[in-house]
Amino acid sequence: METVKNLKMSDYSLEGEVWFPLTNEYIGLHIDDFREINHQHLNLIESLNFNEDLKSKIESAFFLACESFKHAVGLIEPLLESKSDIWKYINFYGMKIDETSIAQEDTYLVLEASGKWKDGHSYELVIKNGNELCYLGSFLYYPANSYGDISTNDGNYALKSA
Repeated sequence: METVKNLKMSDYSLEGEVWFPLTNEYIGLHIDDFREINHQHLNLIESLNFNEDLKSKIESAFFLACESFKHAVGLIEPLLESKSDIWKYINFYGMKIDETSIAQEDTYLVLEASGKWKDGHSYELVIKNGNELCYLGSFLYYPANSYGDISTNDGNYALKSA
């Protein structure tokens, strides 16, 4: 199985597919401002370590995002009996790498996902150094390395659920 496949150049980025170990499927890959994939990109992708701690943090943050949305708009569905039920309602569909992802000592990978409880709304997840969830919230389109500075007041469910 290839880690990355079907790479092609668009106007300003590389587009393709990347193997996503959390769901065991290929998802979209978007690499900003690069003409070719390099070893730093591959190292960043391969550094993703979905250990139990990271999975638990993602689960808790998505659970809180779902429950907060349901409470805000008065929804009952989806009815979640436990936090682990949230995985049935999450769709991971993209991974984004930009020049700030690998520009410093720390690395940042942006994942794109949607929650079935909120039609048409997507979430960004930012993983620092392959194993630390530093942001889960609405799309902000920030440079990847700036998500570590976002407080809970800015809608960061990764911090609210910690």
